[in-house]
Parts: sequence; structure tokens; C-alpha cells
Amino acid sequence: MPVWSGNKFNQVREIENGYIKMKARGISLLASKNWTDNGNIDYDAHPEYESREYWENANFTLFVYCPFNVKLGGASKGLGAMTFPDFYPAENSEDGRLWSFLSRPGVHLIKKSHPNPKKSVYFKGFIDRSNKIDEQGESSTFTIGRDQATCETVLPFNWAVELSKNNVDCIEVVIGDVAAEVVDCVEDDIVDPVVEVDSVEDD
Repeated sequence: MPVWSGNKFNQVREIENGYIKMKARGISLLASKNWTDNGNIDYDAHPEYESREYWENANFTLFVYCPFNVKLGGASKGLGAMTFPDFYPAENSEDGRLWSFLSRPGVHLIKKSHPNPKKSVYFKGFIDRSNKIDEQGESSTFTIGRDQATCETVLPFNWAVELSKNNVDCIEVVIGDVAAEVVDCVEDDIVDPVVEVDSVEDD
């Protein structure tokens, strides 16, 4: 892994000149055996992936990738950041595009009260961007609503909780250049995401 969730599974909820409010999708691997491309998920080594109880209690790392430099925004240039209140901030890449977050206690990928454990959960986030149009990158074309291009999230995996900055940069090199060959920059290869689609729920 990782398994990229695809940016259209997420949703831009509000656009301001200096930041974007986003609803980011998370989903467990509970139903992943039914996905089209799951070849790099090692079920023999990780039988817990098929356990609802595991996902109801597991801590996880959320990765969010945006096609622009988030750090160009903020109260002062260079101080821009992503904020997801359900998570502790962790690492980010040098060019401000890829950010990682650690789940807070009680934040899991399956809600114990939910009757359908295979449904997605969503997390609210605030993503800074520059006030200058020429520094906003692809975010200048973002629009509010479903099935629109936005930032992308990574599905859960079993890497160490603390990700080194070198690995963050390595992942970014792979997804930032669509023409580049996928390289084995960490323990496992990157998997192209083809997963079951479910709709973004309203607040």
C-alpha cells in the first residue's frame, strides 16, 4: 500500500480566498476484497483487515494530498497548514502538498453505532491556500459540490504511526508526476485505487 481513495470521493464544502473547507472521506479495508484492484493488500499477513472489531478500535494515519502548496497560505506566507480537528497534526512534505494526521482517541474508521460497517466516514478539514491567484495552483478551479476534483486522501494501512519526512516526499514524487513509474520507495508498492463508490453524506 498505500491505496489512494481518489479525489472525487471527497467534497469541497466552502471556498474562501485564503482557505478551503473540505469534507474528506475515510473508509476501512473491511470490504476491500470486493474492490477491483486490491492485489497489494496482504490479507494473509493482516487477517484483522476483515474484522469489524479491529476497525472499530484501530488508530490510523490519515494522509491528504492537495495539488497546490498549502504553506503559501496562512496568517503569514509560509505558515499555511491543513487542519483536521479529529486528528493530531503529524508530518508534511517540503512543498506543502502532502500532509499526515494521527487519529485522536475515539476517532475510528467504523462507527460502532453504524448499522453498515462498510460505509465511509467523513472528516471536516480546513486547508489554507495563498490569497494570490497565481499561487493557488489547481485549487483555483475547485468548485463546491459532489463529484468535483479536490484534494485526495489515502486509505488506511499498517505503516509505523510516525512517518519519516523522507517517506512523505517519496510518496509525493510518485503521485505528483503522473508519467513517472511507480517506485518502491517504502515497504510496499502504491496501489491504484478502484474501489466501491458510495455517496458523500451531508452534515
